[in-house]
Amino acid sequence: MYGAFLALCAVPALRVAADETCSVEYEQGKRGFKAISLNPLLYTPISHRPDWHWKQLLRSRGIDADKVSQYEEAWVGLLFAEAEEAITGCSIQGGRYWDLVLDLRKLYDLARGSAKSSLVQRLASAFRISAIYARESLPENLRLSVCTPAVCDADQVIRTIYPEFTRVFMGARPERMLGNATFRDVVDGDEVLRWDAFDIDFAIVGVDRCGTTSLRKNLEMHPDIVFKSDREDLLLSHTAARRLLPTRAQVDQHNAEWHAAKAAKWKRTGHEPRRAPPLVGMANPLLFPSALARDKMAAMPRLKLIVVLCDPVGRFEKLFMLRHYCHDDLRAAQKRFMAHADRDGTEVCYRSTSAIVTERKGYWQMISMAPHLATLAQRFSGRIFFLHQDELRDMPRSTFDSLVGFLGLPPFPEDANFRRYNSVGGHRTDLCSNASLVSALKELLEHEYVMQEQLLRIWGKSVHVRTTRCDWIDKVNTTYCPNENGQPVAC
Repeated sequence: MYGAFLALCAVPALRVAADETCSVEYEQGKRGFKAISLNPLLYTPISHRPDWHWKQLLRSRGIDADKVSQYEEAWVGLLFAEAEEAITGCSIQGGRYWDLVLDLRKLYDLARGSAKSSLVQRLASAFRISAIYARESLPENLRLSVCTPAVCDADQVIRTIYPEFTRVFMGARPERMLGNATFRDVVDGDEVLRWDAFDIDFAIVGVDRCGTTSLRKNLEMHPDIVFKSDREDLLLSHTAARRLLPTRAQVDQHNAEWHAAKAAKWKRTGHEPRRAPPLVGMANPLLFPSALARDKMAAMPRLKLIVVLCDPVGRFEKLFMLRHYCHDDLRAAQKRFMAHADRDGTEVCYRSTSAIVTERKGYWQMISMAPHLATLAQRFSGRIFFLHQDELRDMPRSTFDSLVGFLGLPPFPEDANFRRYNSVGGHRTDLCSNASLVSALKELLEHEYVMQEQLLRIWGKSVHVRTTRCDWIDKVNTTYCPNENGQPVAC
């Protein structure tokens, strides 16, 4: 009994000792740790920050701030580079980097009566925001990045180091403002890591509606390749879409899901990969136009990219068919993959594909490929594989064997059966019945054709990119579409 009592007493004593170790090491290297802290860890458009802030940052990097808008890549690149430099500097300092989020409204609720007015006045002054007259006027949270010694854990950072950063808006003794609460009640902390902490070897990043589903499903047949799931990977487009650095929790979850996918594949197929460990793939056909996603992938040195190209006219028609074409029976069209699953019939639709030209402002810029393809080719030179959709249709075996060779893997097993998915044959719209419209679209998309020809020429391919599906409309067969359970069935 006495031994158990001593053990219980030792727990808080150990915690106090650990807190002291964290505090002592932080005080010893405080100058270096503080110099690295307070960098942004989430992407925000330029319009979300005051003019003086982003103009000063851009000009410090030699960028003409007056010529930069929130839609340009310079701002994205600047924020991403600062985050990368910060975590590198923290590592050199021998520390860990933290993303700390303060719930300002909860802090306001916990503050003692006389401290509430002081808090809002200090916040308005410290962050140059307009006067705050009510709780609802407060920002929901305040996010700070902090570099600390490696020995500190999240609780220690919040209890012993974070209060120092709040004095500017909570006074010299910030704990007094909390009353009986502590900072642990109002602050959440996550360690952040580098992007290369993710176990990802290659990614199918685009182009959407050009055969990316066929790429993913057929590559997954290879015994040395594992995808995390049978769906598009949302890691870079949703889960960590705005993050400039990922949290350890995000990294750990992704890597754990990959290990589970590997075990599930071995159980399903009955054979282990011919190499150890297998390559980990991710697929999201909408990553290629995202500047921030490209920055993240570039920060993963071993990551290789796969991009499938296709006829621009056919792609435009398919996107129009899915989102904007009027179907007499929408539900039947959705079952045949002739309309997007989330359309409810209330959106504006058009009876003819001539709207692709006449209504260009509605969606034209959103589906342009050429500028993004040029950036990808330049930035990922040596670790990117371009192919054309025609190769998947006309010579699947040699195409997929070349592709896995690029990934450093042996060819597919002899019994591999390569299928095409999400392909709807015949006349999808009225486009192929209007030769003049097809000609007009090809002229409008000339820059897209030129870019594809240049890329394929660099990669030593001789695919004829100037033909459209209308040139061989009678040869296009309906292939395989996913049903509600995700299994391939005839459309």
